[in-house]
Amino acid sequence: MRARVLIFFIVIILAFLIFKLSFLSNKTIYSDYYNIPNNQWLLTDTLIFNLPIEQQSINQYNIQLFGKINQDYSYSNLFLFVDIYSENKKIKRDTLSILIYDNFGNPEQKSIGNTQFFNLNYLPNFKSNKNYKLKIVHGMRKDKLNGVESIGLKIKEK
Repeated sequence: MRARVLIFFIVIILAFLIFKLSFLSNKTIYSDYYNIPNNQWLLTDTLIFNLPIEQQSINQYNIQLFGKINQDYSYSNLFLFVDIYSENKKIKRDTLSILIYDNFGNPEQKSIGNTQFFNLNYLPNFKSNKNYKLKIVHGMRKDKLNGVESIGLKIKEK
C-alpha cells in the first residue's frame, strides 16, 4: 500500500514537471483569430491583426497563418491577400496560395472529420522593433466564400 502511494506521488510530480516545462518552451507572443460569421467570408470582409512587437528589442519572429475550413468549401486551395502596414502606410502586399486538398481530394494537412485545418509559415524570419498591422482578405474571385470557419495569426519568438 505504501509503495502505491509513493508511486502515485512520483507520477503526479513528473506529470507536473512535464506540464511546466512544456509552457517554458512555448515562445508564442501573440495569437488571435477571427470566427467567420455563418461560415461565409465575404469579399468585403477584411480581417485586421495588430501585431504588438516590443519596441526595445530587435528579435526574429516566426509569423504563421492558420485556419479551419468545413465541408461546404468547394475548392482545393485558398488565395489570400495580406497587406502589411507600418505607421498607417502600406509597406508590403503578399498573395498567398494555401493548398487545402491534393489532386485526389485528400487533405494536405490535419483534418478531423469534415473539418480541414491549415497552418502556413507566412514570414519565418521576420525582424522588427515596430508595431505592424496585417489586413487579410480572400482572393477567390467570389463575393461569398462558403465553408471558411476561422482564420488566425500567431507570432512566435525564435
